Amino acid sequence: MMANLPDRLWDLLSIASYVHLADRTVPRDGPTMPALGENWRRNLSFSIAVRDPDFWNTPDIQERLRKTIGFLSGDRYQFDFVELAGAPAWQPFLDIAGSGAESTFQPAEVILFSGGLDSLAGAVDALLVKRRKAALVSYQSAPIVQGIQNRLVETLRARAGSDRLAHIGLGLTNAGEMVEPTQRTRSFLFAVLGLLVARVHGLREVCFYENGIVSTNLPLASHVLGSRATRTTHPKVLDLYSQLFSRVTETDIRIHNPFFWDSKADIVRRIADAGCGDLIGPSFSCGSTRSAAMRQGRHCGVCTRCLDRRFGILAAGCGHLEPASNYAVELMRGARKPGIEAVTAEAYVLAAHTWR
Repeated sequence: MMANLPDRLWDLLSIASYVHLADRTVPRDGPTMPALGENWRRNLSFSIAVRDPDFWNTPDIQERLRKTIGFLSGDRYQFDFVELAGAPAWQPFLDIAGSGAESTFQPAEVILFSGGLDSLAGAVDALLVKRRKAALVSYQSAPIVQGIQNRLVETLRARAGSDRLAHIGLGLTNAGEMVEPTQRTRSFLFAVLGLLVARVHGLREVCFYENGIVSTNLPLASHVLGSRATRTTHPKVLDLYSQLFSRVTETDIRIHNPFFWDSKADIVRRIADAGCGDLIGPSFSCGSTRSAAMRQGRHCGVCTRCLDRRFGILAAGCGHLEPASNYAVELMRGARKPGIEAVTAEAYVLAAHTWR
């Protein structure tokens, strides 16, 4: 698959990889923000060797890159592109793995698949409800996440048919120790990988499934502003992706979220109504993947992702499909530490009442 990529798509993948690497290794303010947020926005400057430097150095493309990644991450970017001499046939910093597809496989849909409830609902909807062939594309940032994704994919393949599903995963090798945990630009790398898979198969659309409450970046508290809350599937981000990718490919590209008008409870109901309620428990939503390995794969129960997930499952009437023991701290009765854990839970409930 990778051998068929045009030069500009190789370049775009390189750019996304370098941007994500910087995002991992250049710290922002600490959790207590001693500088009152002064250091949240970083100034990041890149010099990147590419195959088509004339294209990437044009003012229009430079502005699109800065605007797209800047809104996604809240940072300021500068780029300088130079000629790549002796370009390798493939990028040695990428770890690409796939499963389950013959060389003639032609998907009708490309889905960005994280292994969480929202992307699982998208895969279930495409494969089992609409009966469409699909390529599931994953960013595999940790072994525990990779294992969860692979197990879900194998179950979906068994139910949809072995010829209806392909799974492509990407991880970074030698990325170094992660210093900055927010990783806001991971979404950009994820979307670029989805674009590459779509273009190889002649498709112009990539689906980024997420419930609308998370997508619109509604703040849990008044100080959680801008990119301090994730903008992974924010409508403006997806529109900026679509515009940039259309210019790069000289084709009308659409990156969109079919579940924008769904709540988390709606997402859970979609999975249960399709007869896949047994996959709710094995899916993974926690933001603390490192500590999850120490918890034997359990969710932490205290981060916003865990709160969103557990409340959604209970609101959908599907609490019987996931044991409370799936969380290190149980939602209703679990003991939360004073400070961030307790304040996060309080802010979540207060915000829900306010939005309602």
